[in-house]
Amino acid sequence: MIKKILLSGIILCILGISLFGQATLLFETFESGTKPDGWTEIKRSGVTLIPWEYMQGGRWQDHPYPDTAAAGQKNAVFGWQSYNNEATMLVTKPVNLTGRTKPELRFWHAQATWSWGGQNYSDQLKVYYRIGKNSTWHQLAEYLVAVENWTFRQIPLPSEAITDSVYIGFEGITKYGNGTCIDNVTILETEISPLRISNVGISQATAQFVASGTINNPVIKIVLNVIGNDGTCVLQNLSIRSKNTDDDDIAINGVKLYYTADTFFNASTPLGTPQSLSG
Repeated sequence: MIKKILLSGIILCILGISLFGQATLLFETFESGTKPDGWTEIKRSGVTLIPWEYMQGGRWQDHPYPDTAAAGQKNAVFGWQSYNNEATMLVTKPVNLTGRTKPELRFWHAQATWSWGGQNYSDQLKVYYRIGKNSTWHQLAEYLVAVENWTFRQIPLPSEAITDSVYIGFEGITKYGNGTCIDNVTILETEISPLRISNVGISQATAQFVASGTINNPVIKIVLNVIGNDGTCVLQNLSIRSKNTDDDDIAINGVKLYYTADTFFNASTPLGTPQSLSG
């Protein structure tokens, strides 16, 4: 018998945005090999300030990864051989967003794994904005797991950031990884485009056997690719059909749904409540 569960009230994550009528307000490639003019650094954690560096690829140059910049010959990278969570924020020069409608931050990002002693380590990145030089930082995004290859990031800036002096801060955090890397940092103005689904992708997490008694096993990934930058896009319900040989293998309330705005699975943000398979 085919079994069915129904999960409702799920908000779509925005995984992709198409942009129209773009006007570039900030563009930095780091090709000079030095900290860009007007950019600053702030020590966020640690005894002394650990500076960002400007090179090709990851932090450890004897075997860096990634081994190239996202574009050109140089990128910015933050890393330090430490487990102590030292953190430095790389801050852009002020950007004037007065009169803009839908500004967006775009950049390329990687933070590859460093393997040592049978353990894997990766650094972290958090992205912030603030209005003026002395106001409070507000977090826009965080990337806390390994990102092995250059990955394109798009972050719509909130209406509160539309002022004559907004700063973007990239906070690199040491976790003994291969460095957190950014490249081609851009702020664009875009025209209003309604949020809508462009495509849906479904993939199986694994085709291997799952050991009995284990929990939190990823089964399937559904990617809802949303384009546009205005309004809302709400998924009213989601139906999942079981093709198990025996649904008694699944614990009561053992079907769970998680949300992430990234392309990498994690179980930090559940959606709805756990469900059981029922006829």
